[in-house]
Amino acid sequence: MIKQSTAIDVNSLAQSLPTPEFENTTGLDALFFNTLDQHQSAFHVVVAKTAYTLGAVDAHGFATLHPCAEKVMLATEDQHYENDFLHSTMIESDLAPYKPRCDVLVLGSGFAPRAQAVPQFSVQLQVGSVAIDAAS
Repeated sequence: MIKQSTAIDVNSLAQSLPTPEFENTTGLDALFFNTLDQHQSAFHVVVAKTAYTLGAVDAHGFATLHPCAEKVMLATEDQHYENDFLHSTMIESDLAPYKPRCDVLVLGSGFAPRAQAVPQFSVQLQVGSVAIDAAS
């Protein structure tokens, strides 16, 4: 048996929610919209985006983050290499309707310690108490 899908009007369901006044005073590119969760319950979403550059690494192997000089814009759709959807995704849309935590995306190049060629070396990204180790 094939069930016919029923179109759901997100905005009419969202009318049951209190309507917040959204004023972006951060200087970041940001959006506010309504969506539905997996149980068809309406909720509000605020999406904002910023970017940082890594500063110099200190004697303990730590680097500080510095806000990028240029404002970064939200990606409203997936972007693929060579503008071809058959290629890998280069940038994912920032408009995920439900994301319980934030994304940390690192783009860059790795250089072998002491500028000596090695087959691989370890790198680590730590944000707060969460650390991720990866082979480069």
